[in-house]
Amino acid sequence: MLCRRFIPFAVVFSFLFVFFRFGLQAQSVTFSAQVGDTSLVVNGYSAPNSVVVFTENNAVIGTTTTTLTGSFSKTFTALSSGLFILGTYSIDANNNFTSVIQRNLYLIEFQELEINDVYLPPTINLTQDQDEITIDGYTLPNTTVEILINTVPTTTINVTSNPLGFYEYSLPVSNIGAGNFSINAFILDNINLQISTNPINFQIIDQDNEPSNPIVIIPVASETVTNTNQTVVSQGRSFPVLSWQALGEVLGERGVDYFNEEKIIPPIVISSLLLVSIIVIILFGIYRIFSTFRKKDNERE
Repeated sequence: MLCRRFIPFAVVFSFLFVFFRFGLQAQSVTFSAQVGDTSLVVNGYSAPNSVVVFTENNAVIGTTTTTLTGSFSKTFTALSSGLFILGTYSIDANNNFTSVIQRNLYLIEFQELEINDVYLPPTINLTQDQDEITIDGYTLPNTTVEILINTVPTTTINVTSNPLGFYEYSLPVSNIGAGNFSINAFILDNINLQISTNPINFQIIDQDNEPSNPIVIIPVASETVTNTNQTVVSQGRSFPVLSWQALGEVLGERGVDYFNEEKIIPPIVISSLLLVSIIVIILFGIYRIFSTFRKKDNERE
């Protein structure tokens, strides 16, 4: 009789122990095989045949090349979870640099974060050709580039890039006059946000005094970073179980709202429930065994 009563508890205990001990372990191995570690995919657009450079905390971590249509994609694996400051810029065929697009990302361990539609600004170059200023650069093919010069009123020039992404405009010096100016250019991304170049400062000297050199171009001393306040949390294309450490970091850093969409059950909750269940079953089994022995002793007496 005692053995018959004890067998169900032993079976249930064995099942829960095997599930708890080996089920979660196998799940962890599966994650590791699929992802390896935290990963990041960056998809975007720049001028065709440009070199796209990626940085983390201003250190270069990788490069790729845009296609003939200007698209690019780059995957990073084995990253550390937590705050990730991603900088992206490109270098065109004339070795001119775009300004940097910077994003603040929060990566969660065992998840893949995909960032789409990263539009890089045009490049811009300014040269003097006798009494004209030549403005040129590269951007996406067949794209409208708006050029701004801070004259009074502001000089606005619209030009369309060719199928190779090259744009060019010649502006007579007489249309601007003498003085100190800055010039920049921008395009619109897929949601009509302005993606702007770094400004170039230049000076036009009175031609009566300096007829042979009416323009002096002053290069920008430091690079301006754009789009610095975009924070993205790793939610899309993720696996359903988070690591305990990553869960604690996210709850402390960004709050619980990031989990509302996926309704994730943390593994620590599952593990705790299983452990409590096992302890209850063991205690109940011990209680039944002692109760049986006590009952038999009472019957003998």
